[in-house]
Amino acid sequence: MSRIVYDPSVSFIEILEENPDRCFITLLGKLNKKNEAQEENFVIKIKKKEFNLNDIKLISEKIKIVLSSPQQKFNNDIYYKFVSDDLIENKCKVDLIYPADSKVIDKYRRKSLVLFEETAEIYKEKTLKYIQSIDPNHVKWIHNILYKNSENIIHQIENVLVITQDYNSKDNENLVNCLGIPYNDKIFSLRDLNEIHLPLLEKFYDGKKELAKYYNVTENQIRCFVHYPPSFYYFHVHYLHVEYESYSTGINRAIDLYSIINNIKMKNDYYQTFPLEILLQKGSKLYNSLHN
Repeated sequence: MSRIVYDPSVSFIEILEENPDRCFITLLGKLNKKNEAQEENFVIKIKKKEFNLNDIKLISEKIKIVLSSPQQKFNNDIYYKFVSDDLIENKCKVDLIYPADSKVIDKYRRKSLVLFEETAEIYKEKTLKYIQSIDPNHVKWIHNILYKNSENIIHQIENVLVITQDYNSKDNENLVNCLGIPYNDKIFSLRDLNEIHLPLLEKFYDGKKELAKYYNVTENQIRCFVHYPPSFYYFHVHYLHVEYESYSTGINRAIDLYSIINNIKMKNDYYQTFPLEILLQKGSKLYNSLHN
């Protein structure tokens, strides 16, 4: 694992996104590797970690302090709100992307969301051209996983592997957060899938069995889905605990693998012919390509 040694001077340029309810902030800045003169952009995402459930029993005294403090902010009948110091220590998780090019920065910058109907004709005439214009290096990290074992592989069978996307612990069942990747780099997105891919898709779906054992949950507690449009154009499958809710699981973005398999069984070229109502980030490169 390589490490980056930083120059002590770091400058921040912009808040790309922040979400108080989900306790994260994403920043754009500039920094140097040590002994290099040129500054380069970086994106850093800072998010509060999940609570350590083992600490719950330690907070009784702190609760007494909070309830007797003058920091009450709201009361209506049985409902109260307080501001307090941390009752349970939960550190931050930090994701760094460095150097970050314009595509990475654009990906992490918050934008308004709009719905768009992508017909088969629009896909062929506009979306496909957008996909073909993307620098192949944007999935270099995927090749590092497949051929250099650069990340934590927790399940592998034939032409499919699954990596964890949470690097902290598997003690909490809600940390089921995994990514399934095929060795087939000719499938860019959902729109490429047809009946010849059914064995591959069923392998992905069957992967829930191994993940259920690994995380000590049941198969019906793991959802398995595909994003369309995806954040990167190398076909992949997401696995998340059913109680985990986020933008990534929302309607018009996440399409469950069970439905994908059955749609293709019903109609071989389903995803080459049917219109899809999709979520687009207003002002993104894909949005602009589809509106030109």
